[in-house]
Amino acid sequence: MVNMKKPRITEQMSKNDDAVVPKVHDDDISAMDVIGNDNLETIMNPSSKSCWKQINEVVHNEIPLPRGSILTNVAGVDLAPEDAGQVLQFLEFCNAFGQAFDLKKGHAEAAIREMVKGRRGCRTQSSFVIQIHIQLLALIQEDIDERCPTLSPTDGQNSWLLSLGDFVSKYPFMSKDFPPDRFNKGNAIYEELSISGKLKLLNFLCDETLNTMELRDIIDEQILELDESRKEAKAKILAAKEKEKEVKKKKQDEIAKAVLAKNGAPLSISEHEALMSQIKEETSQAHAEMEEAKAMVSKGDKKTESQRSDAVRSVPLLLDIKGRAFWRLKSYNNSKYILLQGMGDWDSDSPSEKWFTFDEAQIPEVERYISVTRQAMSIKYV
Repeated sequence: MVNMKKPRITEQMSKNDDAVVPKVHDDDISAMDVIGNDNLETIMNPSSKSCWKQINEVVHNEIPLPRGSILTNVAGVDLAPEDAGQVLQFLEFCNAFGQAFDLKKGHAEAAIREMVKGRRGCRTQSSFVIQIHIQLLALIQEDIDERCPTLSPTDGQNSWLLSLGDFVSKYPFMSKDFPPDRFNKGNAIYEELSISGKLKLLNFLCDETLNTMELRDIIDEQILELDESRKEAKAKILAAKEKEKEVKKKKQDEIAKAVLAKNGAPLSISEHEALMSQIKEETSQAHAEMEEAKAMVSKGDKKTESQRSDAVRSVPLLLDIKGRAFWRLKSYNNSKYILLQGMGDWDSDSPSEKWFTFDEAQIPEVERYISVTRQAMSIKYV
């Protein structure tokens, strides 16, 4: 699921005689092309105490990021900009773990529509929002072995809202915004909450279910499955590399044997060509097997990233020095577009979160910005 907390970037730094300078590798060439020699000389000044930040600022200035549009519509629902992130967080959670609490397809989106637009038709008809709360609460109660009666969607002794209030009261950081007595006044009081308040309660429950044994088992199983897949693919690469080495050694042995068979006389052109043709065929086959194994690992890595975003906390494409995270989320057009999560300056005590989207024409520019910035951030410091 998406981590809406302000992300942190760990700078890979070490000191060498009090000088902090970047060590450039071959795989950083694209980033270095953008940075340029003049800028690099300035950045490598021993008096500099923030090489990493300076390099990324140069990249930011050299490759301007396209201006995106504020995200105000998710799953076909118009939202206030400040609510978009919470909606994405909830939908990502449901994509990953909905089956664990019997969430049917489309119900998460229906709950968001209901939360924003209200229920249509008879007021007594089933509420998607309430039903999801009941399902999440049941999952939590079962995990802590609380023998509770089936929760009711209506007001009364076994009301879902009373159960929610009791659970929230155990967490001071939540009960500060949602006093326990509020939950004693029935569903009508819940309906008076702001959309932001309702989303905060819903995501709080989602986060708490991540501590249950059932969801931990799902996470652990998927991690194990993905790790085993990668181990198998990497074992194939090692086997293919070993085979390629054996073929090369065989090449040397075959030539030596052929020369010895002729009492040290050199091979004729036809004999040499025949031997080299055979060895070349075997070498090509071994090399092809190694490349195929590498392709499997690469494909497996991409699959791992895709699935890991479901089973484990999602990882952004990039976190840059401007306090921005770039994402591809399944809950937004099935990862087709890149989203930008802006959280203000790194040093801000109260960052304000806004989400932005880019149109198809802007995607290549955004991808280039992400690619080059990643390379700049991977430069090692010695």
